[in-house]
Amino acid sequence: MGDYGPEKRETFSEGFHILHNPWACVPIAEGVFPGFTEHRLRDDGLVLTTTSRPDYFTSHTLVFHAPDARARARDYAERYQAAVTG
Repeated sequence: MGDYGPEKRETFSEGFHILHNPWACVPIAEGVFPGFTEHRLRDDGLVLTTTSRPDYFTSHTLVFHAPDARARARDYAERYQAAVTG
């Protein structure tokens, strides 16, 4: 229930964050998910967040800038997953 009293209920879209893939073959149009918090990567490398209410969270993102960035990112993700799943 969080900060809600017994008379109020959290909606499905509250607390839901959509991270748009800037390289998607079929990108999702803006506004398709009303009430959801959306994050899009801008051309200048910053993230644009749109929301209808304050909704906070934290995230850590690694950006690889190298000719072999995709392979390095995949290797990093595989090593991370192996460490987490043990």
